[in-house]
Amino acid sequence: MTLSELKDYTALQAEIKRCKEKIYEINCSTVKSPTYGSIGAAKNSSRRNSIEEKLIDNISKKEKYEERINSAEEQVRRIEKYISGIKDRRTRLIFEMRVYDQKEWWRIAHEFGGKNSDESVQKIFRRYVKRHPENR
Repeated sequence: MTLSELKDYTALQAEIKRCKEKIYEINCSTVKSPTYGSIGAAKNSSRRNSIEEKLIDNISKKEKYEERINSAEEQVRRIEKYISGIKDRRTRLIFEMRVYDQKEWWRIAHEFGGKNSDESVQKIFRRYVKRHPENR
């Protein structure tokens, strides 16, 4: 796992959400269109018309969005597995706060209290990633 991959967590979540919204929009536009039947097939039976082409285009777009969702979800699972595999509770909590909650270093240090500084919690984070590119 790299720092870059960990930083991508929220972007991956946003991409999944956006792709699902786009699929929903495509589904709604197909269902609501008066040119499509109840099963999404074109009502016009001409050989190759613009309605069929639009439906085929929508199917193609949905497949691309679904591929992006699957790829992003796989990356999210890898990140979550990596973080859940951290045995030290304090280190795991730092990772959860930083990656999942997107908290700033100073806020993480403040929540830990004591003599923790933003630099110290950041060092714990970076050292762990460097020493454990893949935790077992």
